[in-house]
Amino acid sequence: MPIKRQSRTCIDALDLSSIISRQESSKINDLLLSSLADSQLAVALFDPEDRMRMANSAFRNAYAIEVDLYPYWADMIRNCFATGEGAVIVTDDIESWIADVSTRRRKAPHRAFQCDMADGRWMWMNESMSPDGWLFCIASDITSLKTNEQTLQRARDSAMLAAQTDALTGVYNRRFIFARLSEELVRMKSGSAGLCVAVLDLDHFKQINDTYGHLAGDRILQSFAASVQTNLRPTDLVGRIGGEEFLLLMPATSLADCAQAVERIQWAVSMKVALPEHSDICYTFSAGLTDMRATDTVSGVFDRADRALYAAKERGRNRYVAAFD
Repeated sequence: MPIKRQSRTCIDALDLSSIISRQESSKINDLLLSSLADSQLAVALFDPEDRMRMANSAFRNAYAIEVDLYPYWADMIRNCFATGEGAVIVTDDIESWIADVSTRRRKAPHRAFQCDMADGRWMWMNESMSPDGWLFCIASDITSLKTNEQTLQRARDSAMLAAQTDALTGVYNRRFIFARLSEELVRMKSGSAGLCVAVLDLDHFKQINDTYGHLAGDRILQSFAASVQTNLRPTDLVGRIGGEEFLLLMPATSLADCAQAVERIQWAVSMKVALPEHSDICYTFSAGLTDMRATDTVSGVFDRADRALYAAKERGRNRYVAAFD
């Protein structure tokens, strides 16, 4: 004969004392307390006055609290700050920090947050408060999860950087620099400051490759990219858009200031020995400059700078030409 399921009403009406005797209940409580005491989870109980009334070894070890001490929460935090043990407290004024955190500590029946520990661990802290003000804290070690998270973040950052960067020279690649040019055009049309664009191209670069080899040519490109970056402002951007061709973006810059920047790069290139073993190698570059106009498209402003570059090549190379049309 199958066992019939008791109704919910019937279950609710049962007296718990008829199921669990006082002796069994005491045993369960003892087992529970013993389990908490031996647990690797950090566990503590604070009374309504915020004084610690119970803490297991894991909690005491985490916060450097001696076995026979039952401090108030604020004193526990002061000790962490003074000794550099337990929770990491970053502040110049510990009393203001305690006052600020105290306004949030008991505002909600449940709170969860991440805690950085002085011993290098990361703890995930859960606080639960009963209606009568007793606060139960339980913290778990999430260091391995945090380490994995940081590893994944670094991998993600590396992947993003690789997707934006030219592998040979370390400057931005063609896709990224043209995307930024497009963004700058949108910003300019919305009222932001203007932009100057310069196309830089190494002169007679094929001869360097043919005479000294492609490895020497690669090193010339790396040296040139370094010279460009060294002579730019933090807000300027440079990307490699072809074999020996680079695109320079200079926000909030006049054509005259852009020309001065190109002259600085030309001087830096002329003073630098790119290949110590081939000190006879001297290279130059030509540049075409233009400023962006409100009616421009990406292709339009680039074509104008490229035509100016062609004019610089036609006039003998190792020079720049600014496009005003």
